[in-house]
Amino acid sequence: MKLTLLARTAALLCAAGTAFAQSPTTQRVEITGSSIKRIQTEGALPVQIIRAEEIARSGITSAEQLVATLSANGNGVDNMISNQGGDFLNSLINSGRSGNNGSAAASLRGLGAQNTLVLLNGRRVAAHGLNGKSVDLNSVPMAAIDRIEILKDGASAIYGTDAIGGVINFILKRDYTGLEASAFADITQAGGGHIYRGSLVFGTGTLESSGFNFLASLTVDKQDRLRGSQRDFHNGFQPERGLAPDTTGTPFATIAQAAGTALGARFTYPAGTVLPSGYVQPPGTVPAGGFTQGLPVTTFNRVSPHNLPGGPGCETAANTYGYRGDVTGFHNSDATCTYDYGKDWSLQQPVDRLNFVGRGTFRLGANHTGFVELTAAKVTSKAEYTANQITTAARGANYPVGGPYYKDLTGLVPGFNNTLPIRIRWRCLECGPRRQDTESETMRLMVGAEGVVAGWDYRVGVSTASSKASTNYLDGYLDEVKFKAAMDTGLINPWLAPGQTQTAAALALIDGAKFRGALYGGEASLKQIDAVVSRELFDLPAGKLAGALGLDIRKESFQFRDGTSNHPVIIGAGSPATLDKADRDITAVFGELQVPIFKNFEAQLAVRNDKYSDFGGTTNPKIGLRWQPMPQLLFRGSVGRGFHAPDFGPLFEGATQGQFTSDIDDPVLCPNGGTGNGCNIRPATLNGGNPNLRPEKSKQWSVGIVVAPNDVISASVDLWQVEVNDRIANRTPQEVLDNPVALAEYIVRLPDGTIDYVRGGWLNVAGDKVKGADVNVTLNFNTGIGRFAAKLDGTYLDSYKTRKLSTDPWSERVGEFGDFDFLWDLKLRWKHSASLTWTQGPWSATVAQTYSTGYKAEVDGYGSGVVPPNYSTKVSSYTLHDASLTFTGIKNATFTLGIKNLFDKDPSFSGHNVDNVAGAGWDARVGNPRGRAFTMRVNYKFF
Repeated sequence: MKLTLLARTAALLCAAGTAFAQSPTTQRVEITGSSIKRIQTEGALPVQIIRAEEIARSGITSAEQLVATLSANGNGVDNMISNQGGDFLNSLINSGRSGNNGSAAASLRGLGAQNTLVLLNGRRVAAHGLNGKSVDLNSVPMAAIDRIEILKDGASAIYGTDAIGGVINFILKRDYTGLEASAFADITQAGGGHIYRGSLVFGTGTLESSGFNFLASLTVDKQDRLRGSQRDFHNGFQPERGLAPDTTGTPFATIAQAAGTALGARFTYPAGTVLPSGYVQPPGTVPAGGFTQGLPVTTFNRVSPHNLPGGPGCETAANTYGYRGDVTGFHNSDATCTYDYGKDWSLQQPVDRLNFVGRGTFRLGANHTGFVELTAAKVTSKAEYTANQITTAARGANYPVGGPYYKDLTGLVPGFNNTLPIRIRWRCLECGPRRQDTESETMRLMVGAEGVVAGWDYRVGVSTASSKASTNYLDGYLDEVKFKAAMDTGLINPWLAPGQTQTAAALALIDGAKFRGALYGGEASLKQIDAVVSRELFDLPAGKLAGALGLDIRKESFQFRDGTSNHPVIIGAGSPATLDKADRDITAVFGELQVPIFKNFEAQLAVRNDKYSDFGGTTNPKIGLRWQPMPQLLFRGSVGRGFHAPDFGPLFEGATQGQFTSDIDDPVLCPNGGTGNGCNIRPATLNGGNPNLRPEKSKQWSVGIVVAPNDVISASVDLWQVEVNDRIANRTPQEVLDNPVALAEYIVRLPDGTIDYVRGGWLNVAGDKVKGADVNVTLNFNTGIGRFAAKLDGTYLDSYKTRKLSTDPWSERVGEFGDFDFLWDLKLRWKHSASLTWTQGPWSATVAQTYSTGYKAEVDGYGSGVVPPNYSTKVSSYTLHDASLTFTGIKNATFTLGIKNLFDKDPSFSGHNVDNVAGAGWDARVGNPRGRAFTMRVNYKFF
């Protein structure tokens, strides 16, 4: 079949990732989003294609870096900056499993990692061993990638679960011959965070002449740590811009309030008292306690000896300042110091990756090919963040009376009682930063065949895949009992003066209280048999009708081992409960038709039925339409349904029985209070896993146009919408009781109508509705000085609405910073990537730009409702430029030099600390902390 210019343009342009002018091919292949083999450039779905040479020019070394450049990908917290510190930033708050350490994930349309299907050579791989819900992008063997296909449309009718937001298909090299080596370095100008890679690719034999081909690839990646102290913009204390830490745990201890301790429950200073904190202390408001001696007073709960008259001052310790209640909105700690603990954060984790790919392909006859494929990866990441804050008496935070370092503040602090121990809040820097590593090992072994039988194209495969991961404490974590005993000796000084250090005895006590060992571990596994047959069935007046039938049989399993159950209580440690090995069987059948309705107008009809052993079945159809009225114009559209199967955690983690701890009224039997039936009761509760969960379900549509008036310019616009219902979220029994109509199914009643128990935990309650437009423009033209190719790929997010309950009004999230109720994913109005490539002889050069629009700042990040002085309520837009130059004038060699972040652009200022979203004074969901970096890649092909 002769391809028109538009067909070539549509496939490559809608792909928004390849050069425009490609030679037509007559090879029939299966493309992402369809099971019917066809000539590749006939496809009409919005599939973005990114090829290996583009990745090499850009200096990208990991799938996480690549996905971050996609305009259709969301800006969430499933990245390697956020996923450290024992899930410190709640990166899986709505997923059912914590422990996302060491992994990175994609989130097309911002719908979450669980709603983006990641494939390798068109087939599934195992989820990450710690979260059991999404594929770790670190395990993708990028050096062996031939191309990446991104389907920006729902595809549950073809692939089943997870394909609500779209599909990312990493396709490996095939039929490669030769031996080549590649070395790469990415060195930051400001220091820290360097990246290195070395790879070997070997291939021998051709199917045509030898009857076989063997390919092997080995890649070693090393990513160095970038510390927060190495970048000035990473700064949580910028009060002139409305940013200051809301913590009183400092390198020298703050004295905290508590009954039975020296400070008591609270104390007061007369209003207007000036404290030596580096600024004039505001008087505050009249406290609930009223007045003292006729004067308004400011009430304090904490005080720092360093910040009192005669004290050395807060700034005598690094990254320590006077507490700024005028910024945080809380004046009860104005007599203390604060510590910029975000400075201790790692902006880039050290990550070591080892990836192997081995593939043998064999000709089994004129029309049959068999293959054996093994992919394996080992990834080690090392998180490091701020030292433990010792905050509660239960953690040994009382300094004993009579200890050599006892701070007697009698006469300085009203009501100080020196006969009682001192309760402290202390950032124990001597305990060391909290360090932990996560090791992940992934593997997939596949045996398969493809070919033609009686005119039918077939593909069949049998595979097994697994991902094992574990997180271990290395330093900085404390055994609570041992540390309390160490503090009770009085030998540890929590108030070190400038220049002082802990004694050898104190350091020995601290070291003896440390815990090093396993935190938790998990394993996800997948076993699969799949088969697809397709062919042109018969002629219709408008052309040939083609069809496909497929079978997919899988067994998935997941288990999670909580290491904390085997050791003492550790200060600052947290872990989900153990999840005993859970598995499920899936059987799916699916079919697809390519129907020519009339000339240049065709329909794609697809349907898939999935049966799960744990929750039942679901059927999801899809209809796609493609109309090409003239060679320069193409219209396309689709409508379909999708689903996401409940993750293992929400389904199978242990349910906890309990009871309301105070009297409540049955909202049905006792709606107005009183003493009647259903009033003043304390019913039982049930929290945790819910085996009755239903799958999350989606409805989606898209409509697009592609215009290519000549062979120089082409453009496409695709409008789309996705609505997800029955979202799985964690709700408390009280929230259920507060919504007796919407959540009536979770208020379980006895035959007489009284409440038996209230089901909380994981429920089908929430929803999302998102719509927007994808835009692509490509230019290709020759000049007297070379060939130029320009492209722009952008996504406009018109609306992203979400709700906590199916009966709640929709809440618009576009441009909002994010919060706990609606997760910390950021919904940006507009994102794009653009590039201009020049080619002349052995030389080529590329200039690229990525852009993200601005958004609202976290004006209520402290929870006080106060907008600090001089605070910018918007985070500015963020633009980066990269450049590279490639030379191929030496036989078998390719040299590429590049500059990332050409203008050394700092991330935009964001007035938040690292408590909810990584980045102090900037936002890790958008910004890149590395600064300007210089790259060099050398590739040599030996034969």
